[in-house]
Amino acid sequence: MNFFSKALYSEKTTIFLSCIYPVLFLYSQNTNVYSLQSVAASLLFMVAMASVTTLFLNIFCKVFGNRVLIFSVSSTVCLLSLLYFSIRIFFPNTWSVLLLYCALVLFSTVLCIKFKFYYLNSFLAILCALSCLMIGGKLGMNSVNSVEFSKHNTNVAFIHKPDIFIILAESYNSFREQQKEYGIENSKLKQYLQQNNFEIENAFSNYDHTTASSLAIFYMQHHYNKFLEGNHDLTAQGRGLLNGNTLNAALAILKKNNYYTSFIDCGGYLVKQKGELYNYTPAKNFWGHLPSPLEKPMIPINIILKKIHIYIKFMNDVDTTVALKDAMSAKPNDMPGFYFIREGADHVTYEKTPEVWRKNYRELIKEGDRKIISLLRLIQEKSPDSIVVILGDHGGKMYQLKKLSKDDFIKDLYEVLFAVKMPVSLSKQGKWNEYANTAVNLFPKIFNMLSGNSSLLDGLEKKAHSIDRNGKVIAVDGNPVDVKP
Repeated sequence: MNFFSKALYSEKTTIFLSCIYPVLFLYSQNTNVYSLQSVAASLLFMVAMASVTTLFLNIFCKVFGNRVLIFSVSSTVCLLSLLYFSIRIFFPNTWSVLLLYCALVLFSTVLCIKFKFYYLNSFLAILCALSCLMIGGKLGMNSVNSVEFSKHNTNVAFIHKPDIFIILAESYNSFREQQKEYGIENSKLKQYLQQNNFEIENAFSNYDHTTASSLAIFYMQHHYNKFLEGNHDLTAQGRGLLNGNTLNAALAILKKNNYYTSFIDCGGYLVKQKGELYNYTPAKNFWGHLPSPLEKPMIPINIILKKIHIYIKFMNDVDTTVALKDAMSAKPNDMPGFYFIREGADHVTYEKTPEVWRKNYRELIKEGDRKIISLLRLIQEKSPDSIVVILGDHGGKMYQLKKLSKDDFIKDLYEVLFAVKMPVSLSKQGKWNEYANTAVNLFPKIFNMLSGNSSLLDGLEKKAHSIDRNGKVIAVDGNPVDVKP
């Protein structure tokens, strides 16, 4: 029996193929979204995970015996779990999914007990080969997304060219909602903004999660979560737009006006591959190279490594203020700068009571305030006469733990911080105040102010429309529209 035949009968092969195939499948569906570097990092990590899993299963088998049963169940659970994280947008959270999951585990186990691992390994090997062929074909054809993006006119000439800083504040409710629901009064960020002449508003987010909110900003119109259809990184072709490809009309307008463009997302959550329209993106840590769907099952590993202080330098995030300083230093002196920065409070997770949720959210806001203030101080030092916007992507999401009224549900999820500071020479010229301060309006309002081109305001919303995951408008200016919390 040659090497390949032995490998097909080996239970160790099953573990390795179960870990590797989800990565190959995900990349085969997203060749224009992820870089080869990201895929290589993911495969390396999965091989390491498979090796550690095999080691532990060997020990387990020596204690409990029944090697075929243990390896078949473990490998199938591993495969299905990773695949589920890759394409979970297809599956509702129902008992039918769990039953299907259990049925596949049972079928795979019976198959392995009766025929050893030959047929399961052969099937997984064929799937891996098909994914590799698909990857090669797509790379060879240099395929691009077929989705129809917005048709904004990119021939916009700016009269004014100040530096532009947009800070997407992760999980930041408005100061009003922070005080009402979470007991945060007169926060450090609120004090700083008031002392430095920012205009502060209680705004309403168009969407309820980071990726959709970010897409809405660059899409410059509502996408109604249509990018969530399909297996393309759970956001269909939208991730390529965030990556800065040539379909990004907002970036195209900035580039045509000679802006040096930067996207600073140090965790690598939003931008997976630096596109043609970005001049600068910071180096990602190891976790940032993993495809987004595969980051979720790695969160517990990340937490454990931090707890036991085994956290190697290449696993750490780059500090956002340091990255912004690097981007500003890299910008040529004769070019204005555009900087999109994701920073903030992060999400509250794994809490059992509303009291603990509130306490942890307060701590996250405290740390988020510190980071955002650090960014604002650097901006004030290096580029004091610039446009600075802070916009929350969504709220604290207390509704996940505590049943809320319709009105409170909307406020908790969609009422977000909005703060802006303009150069003295601009001071919100034109019709800025006639339109809502929302994600879809943000770039058209800024571009109108810089260019005087009123056509950019066509179709903007005067009241904030908040959209749920199904693409339905569930609130207008924070007022519920037939919504169930």
